[in-house]
Amino acid sequence: MKKRLIFLYPLMLVALLMSTLPITYPAEVMADSGKGISIGTKFVLDNNIEAAYKGKTLDGDYKWEATIGAPKYCDDLVTPIECRWEYNTATNSWITKANLFSASAKDGKVTVEYQGAKMHWQPQLKIGGKVQSSGMVILLINDPINENYWGNTLQWDYGNGITRNLRVIEGMLIEYYTIDKLPSGDISIKANTVKDAGFVWTRPVVAWDSNDEPVVVLLDGHDVTLTLDAMKTATFPITIDPDTTFTTSASDGMVAYTNEAIYATAHDAASANYLSALNTWNTLGQQKRAFWEDYSVYRDFVYFDTSGLGDSVTVTAAVLRLYGEEDSSDVDFDITVQEGMPTYPHDPLEVGDYLFSHYAGAGGTLGTAGFSVGAYNNITLTATGYGWINATGITKLVLRSSRDIASTAPSGADWIKEYVKINTYEKGAGYRPQLVVTYTASALPSVTTNNATYVTQTTARLNSYLGDDGGEACDARFQYNVTALPFNATNCTVWTYNTTWVNDTYVTGNSPYNDTSGLVNNTSYCFRVQARNTIGTINGTPLYFTTVSDLFAPTNFKAYPSSDHIDLTWIKGSGSVKTRVVGQVGVYPANYTDGTLVYNGTASTATHSGLSPGTAYYYRAWGVSDGNYSVGYANVTVVTLAGLPGTGTPSAPDIPTGWWETPDYTVLSDLPMYSIVNDLSDDYGIPRNTVWVIGSLLLFMGIGLFIYSISHNLIMPILVVGVLMFMAANAGLMPMWFMIAYGLPAISIVVIEARA
Repeated sequence: MKKRLIFLYPLMLVALLMSTLPITYPAEVMADSGKGISIGTKFVLDNNIEAAYKGKTLDGDYKWEATIGAPKYCDDLVTPIECRWEYNTATNSWITKANLFSASAKDGKVTVEYQGAKMHWQPQLKIGGKVQSSGMVILLINDPINENYWGNTLQWDYGNGITRNLRVIEGMLIEYYTIDKLPSGDISIKANTVKDAGFVWTRPVVAWDSNDEPVVVLLDGHDVTLTLDAMKTATFPITIDPDTTFTTSASDGMVAYTNEAIYATAHDAASANYLSALNTWNTLGQQKRAFWEDYSVYRDFVYFDTSGLGDSVTVTAAVLRLYGEEDSSDVDFDITVQEGMPTYPHDPLEVGDYLFSHYAGAGGTLGTAGFSVGAYNNITLTATGYGWINATGITKLVLRSSRDIASTAPSGADWIKEYVKINTYEKGAGYRPQLVVTYTASALPSVTTNNATYVTQTTARLNSYLGDDGGEACDARFQYNVTALPFNATNCTVWTYNTTWVNDTYVTGNSPYNDTSGLVNNTSYCFRVQARNTIGTINGTPLYFTTVSDLFAPTNFKAYPSSDHIDLTWIKGSGSVKTRVVGQVGVYPANYTDGTLVYNGTASTATHSGLSPGTAYYYRAWGVSDGNYSVGYANVTVVTLAGLPGTGTPSAPDIPTGWWETPDYTVLSDLPMYSIVNDLSDDYGIPRNTVWVIGSLLLFMGIGLFIYSISHNLIMPILVVGVLMFMAANAGLMPMWFMIAYGLPAISIVVIEARA
């Protein structure tokens, strides 16, 4: 097969460092995760990281798997990158389609624009000092390097077997030259580059042949010369990696120390004598050439922008995927993952990154006995390895041979190969290194605004419900403002008032609320809740309430006397939060500060104790809200019961009152119907004790009839009713003698029924 001299000259590489891309708030993507989406659904996060949802863990975290290493979208993270050229008839030039940069090629001139800065060049090629004409530019249908692309390579033909190629892939523009035969003289290329500030030439120039042997190049600034003598001693094809390369981040690379007679010198060198950062494959391992009796050591590096994961994630697993180009491991070894972050390796790669003492650890290994060519090789990272992943920055890993780490020199009389080749980022889609990261992460919370309660003239309780905390404790606060009626969302675009954040308090199922004061009476307010965690802030749907127009006194104000105390009850006045009750002997208090303060609180009952028998007491009650008092008030007058002549209030009898005492209905004060039953008994003039006792008996009888209707047996309902009556008597709700009146005939019926 005819060998070709490939003169790789990538004059421009706009590599994708995703940290320079605009942030599009991936938390909103994460917020949807686990809430109605299917397992396996994929999202594009910041920095072109593609994450697939894997489900929710038992701990409430959201599990994801992110593939890092290949940009697929433009800066907006929506428009897919198209690695193709198209012809613009208006400018008679070739232009790139959607990418992380824009480029154009007209005649021999190439212009690139990236993040507002431009660079252009129009190279001049000479053979033996004579300028060569490039001829017409044509579009190649297929990419000569990667079958996954088409229409992405422009070509100029200089004749004499020399062509110039301009290849576009994701985030890169690479220019290289191919030579089909040995030229008649030295080859030199003058770049003629003009650039704005920000385009920095960063990479040292190196050249190598098809046996990975370095080839000497001569430099004059950005201009490169490859001498005829150097080409005569090399094995074609030869690759040149010049320094005329702009990049915002390295994606991968290799540093090596080659052709050294002493292994220890090659292994322990502080700097490499060879660096490759733009080849489509890197060599990893060691070799010894028998004829020349020299050694070479190759160390590879991979870079991944993992900053799009965010600082709230917890990495639980990771797999490093390397595409095999060649397996020359005549002696097997383990590909071992190490690290030297944050300093090493540098970005972009430097020859000083070669020194082995910069790196340590064993983050994962893969034996070359199982190395695959033409497919991905997976290295499962250990807990140590995935612990190196920098979720807020760049993750930089070094790949070394286990024999290199052990300082074991290749030995033998023949050519000893202990290396493999892996494809690099420059090879393009389907070949570049990947880092697949499994992690758990919180999501945005889910919160609902609920109706306001306890609304008065100047106060209200703002309510909400936290349906999902997103996997971590949340902060919450409320926003509110005056709104016009009829209420709609457009009335709530400005939030004048904000309550203080309550931090790290609320979890799923909690109901954050805030008692807001200082409002204006008879005014409508819109309000909403806000909840936040480390991922971001979410807003509840706005609602509204209207404060009370006026503050009213309590109603149904009543008094129930005994000889030494008076029980007071009322219904709280509209718009009031509290009720203030004051009392006085013989005359009503003049105002709410006059007389004796009996009660000032939120309840609807009070007891005025320590009173004298047969004395008239006058009470007034006001509604209270936020320090304001109702204009009106409620009145009630009552006389305490008289005691026995000369003895005062009689003492309780010495007989066992548990059999005969007056029922105590207050044991049922916690029931929802308590106030309603009392009010009805008062309205109809029936003693409360009587109403509660009769009501209890009717309830027990109803329960007994229901049990009888389903059992058709008298014993069970009689026993159940007996137990209920015993419990009521024991609680004091009814006299114990009721049990005697019920028990005797009940026992007789049970005995008769049992005999039948």
